[in-house]
Amino acid sequence: MNLKVAYKFQFAEHKKAIIQFYLIIVCIFLALHIFVGISVTNDNNVPGQFNGFDSSSAIFLFVLGLCTFKESFHMMIQNGISRKTMFIGKVLTMISVGIVMALIDKAIVLLDKLASGVSSEMLILQSLFEQIYQTRVEYITTFQMHIESLIFNICLFMSFIAMGYFITILYYRLPKYGKIAISIGVPAGLFIILPVIDSIVTNGEIIHMIVNTLDFAFGFSNQTPSHAIITFFSMFIVFMGLSWLLIKRIEVKE
Repeated sequence: MNLKVAYKFQFAEHKKAIIQFYLIIVCIFLALHIFVGISVTNDNNVPGQFNGFDSSSAIFLFVLGLCTFKESFHMMIQNGISRKTMFIGKVLTMISVGIVMALIDKAIVLLDKLASGVSSEMLILQSLFEQIYQTRVEYITTFQMHIESLIFNICLFMSFIAMGYFITILYYRLPKYGKIAISIGVPAGLFIILPVIDSIVTNGEIIHMIVNTLDFAFGFSNQTPSHAIITFFSMFIVFMGLSWLLIKRIEVKE
């Protein structure tokens, strides 16, 4: 019973923000259609273009993950819900949110393409999957493309919300100076120290290795989205595993 309560509360915690997000997306699409419609009416050959819009969904979920720990954690602890139950409820919530938003994004793409197909508007709308795996999309059926892109988005969304959730738990547990050290040290290490060491010591080998690793992990060159799906799902498992290690020992802060 507690698991059901934990799941329903945490899912409801996301619902309002998700509705607001899609209202904004719909408004943007309507504005694009109006702009393109006016351009076509005025004989201006100006196509509208909205590429990889589902990447905005991933970024939104990352931010959502950053904002949905402290309040629910305090509330559930105060109401006698165990950390394990809360965590399992959160995992189920993330999976549900990933599936729901991936389905909504897919519906938006399909409806928008249908609307463009029955009108004279030149509105080009592509998903992130279609942008990254253009060559593969040309050689598979439309149905297969939609299935693969749906699974791709589910895993992408789950990994991004889990990443945001882990970061907010980490910052919650760290003392003030630890937060400052990570906030300064990680960007400095990635964008200043690492490039300097790579340039002076390894002659670009580190960056080259990172690029090759990412290329394989996400299947860019070989056009294999299955690599990205496995990578995103693995990221979800890792981030949630690390989150659990922090949650089960974390102290409640006022």
